[in-house]
This record gives sequence, C-alpha cells and structure tokens, in this order.
Amino acid sequence: MIKAELTPRHAGIAIAGDYEDLEHLYDALIRILGDEDEYPAYAAARIRVLGLCYDIRHAYMGDRDIKVIDNNMTREKMKLTGKVVHTTNVYYEFQVLMPEILFIVMALNDFCLLRARKESKQMLDPMRHKKIIWDRDIAQIRMLQSAIFDCLARALEPRAVTRLLNLMIQDYPWMDGYFTQYLDELNVEILEMAQDKRLKFVTVLAKRLTELDAPDYLGLRHEVKDYAKAMGIAPDEVRLNLDYPDVEW
Repeated sequence: MIKAELTPRHAGIAIAGDYEDLEHLYDALIRILGDEDEYPAYAAARIRVLGLCYDIRHAYMGDRDIKVIDNNMTREKMKLTGKVVHTTNVYYEFQVLMPEILFIVMALNDFCLLRARKESKQMLDPMRHKKIIWDRDIAQIRMLQSAIFDCLARALEPRAVTRLLNLMIQDYPWMDGYFTQYLDELNVEILEMAQDKRLKFVTVLAKRLTELDAPDYLGLRHEVKDYAKAMGIAPDEVRLNLDYPDVEW
C-alpha cells in the first residue's frame, strides 16, 4: 500500500511503499505516459512525471530511505499457522517537494484521461468506458493520488481541503504546453520560506499552478519563449538560472 506523509519541515511529501507497491506504481506510470512522442504537447509535464519515476525506481532499489514497519504478526498467529515469519515489513521511502508533487498529481489526471480517450476511442466520459473503468494502471495512479490528497487533507483545515480539491480537479485536460520552469521557481520559493508558513502555502501553490493567466506565469512564459527563440531551441530545453537552497525536508 502506498503511503504519504508530510515531511518534518513541510517542504514536501514523503512517499513510501514496499518493493511491489513501488515497482507496480513505476510500471503503471511509465505505461500511462505513453511513448516519448505520443503526446508532444505534454512533453514538459511528462519529464516531471519521469522525474518521479526516477525517484521511485531508486527508492525500491534501496538508494533512498528505508523504514521498518510492524506488520501485526504475533506469536499467537504464528502458532495458529504453524509458521515462524517476520514481524516487520520493509518500506522504501523518498521525498518530493510540495510544488512538484502537486503539479504531478494534477498532470496525472490529464495523462489518465488521454489514456482513456485513446483506449475507448471516445471523447465523452471515457473514464466510464468498459475498457477503462477497471484499468489497472489508472487504479495504481489513483492510489498514489489519493494517498497524497489524504495526507494533505489530514493536515489542512476543512475549508482549505475543499479549496484544494476544487483547484486540482478539472473536467478537461489543461497541462498541454505547460511551462514547467515555473515549478522550479515555486520549488525555490518554498525552500526559502519559513517552516511555519509552508503548510498554509499549499492552497496558494495549487492556485498559482492552475492560474495560467496569472502575471507571474505569463511573464515567465514570455521570457522562456523569447530566450528559446533567440537560442534556436525548444522552450522545454530552457533551464532557469536558479540556485536551489539545501533541502531540509
């Protein structure tokens, strides 16, 4: 089972699962993203989700954090089954910055919808199509999304939870052409923020991520497009000159 918890200093979310949990999630994410050139308008969003895949893979290979979790096995249960087994399970854990994971959770809604439209061959309500409604990859992704949202819902005030949900759920794909350099600015902003302000900033983050007509986002978009044109490169190849502070999760 995928688990999600706020990091101690609220800089992001810690995601954990056993080996099979993370391996199945990794495989589902890779499949839901499609081939490299399948959704060209989503290339930048795809790269961000692939960054999550990178962390997932390194986590279940043992290259991140490891937690030992009690599995509720007791001596009495061992006597009943006649088997001596471990009383703990190993969970592999990694952390993702808050702006990054909020963006990924929203982007995955788009990728699930694109997958549903592709497999069902219909634009109207494809998520309820018989080929999709029990799709295992989408189910895996929903478990990740629900774990993250539940983590935030337990930490935020009820009104903030409602606000967050309304901001993050859209009835249509909208991440196409997103200039994800904006995420880097938000990542740096939350790392430079005082710890006691970070949790209150979550709904503001969601609002800023989804307001595509906001001056900050439009300003960055124009700067990136102009620079890319001048350099003869694609906008998603542009890297901002930002100094990431040391991450204290």
